[in-house]
Amino acid sequence: MESAPSEAKANNPVQSFAMKRPEPSFTSGVDEGREYAEFDYGSGEPRMALPLLSAVVPFFNEAANLPALVDALAESLQELGIPFELVLVDDGSRDNSVVVLKQSLARRPELRATVLSLSRNFGKEAALTAGLEACQGDVVVPLDADLQDPPELIGPMLEHWRQGFDVVTAVRS
Repeated sequence: MESAPSEAKANNPVQSFAMKRPEPSFTSGVDEGREYAEFDYGSGEPRMALPLLSAVVPFFNEAANLPALVDALAESLQELGIPFELVLVDDGSRDNSVVVLKQSLARRPELRATVLSLSRNFGKEAALTAGLEACQGDVVVPLDADLQDPPELIGPMLEHWRQGFDVVTAVRS
């Protein structure tokens, strides 16, 4: 079944997927010259009002970006009004990333943060896996430390999760 996306959906970088319904609805078409395909696996299950959200951020040699990252995450996550934690994973940085990160976190004592340091550079996937193992959240949001994933999208993504979607992704426009 094909249908055109609504104006709001066409401009929304957040897409939702849930993995429980065996036969998803499928929509495809062309919007502003761009082809798209969407699968809606919406389970519709009610979600808790105050989940613990874990922002998991692997980083490697990101000293220049970490203060802005901490500030952006703090601002975006505090606006949500839910409990959250930051799990920041150093993937064997050779610069002073960990020192800069700890200084940034010291300026924000209200933040619940865990900093993991891997013994060497194992790669982004291994660092992300370490963060996923360490986090305690009901909702987990993996982010890149260079802010290419805008923290301000976490709120709209969380709303999709609350609607019953198990996996929510954002797509650059």
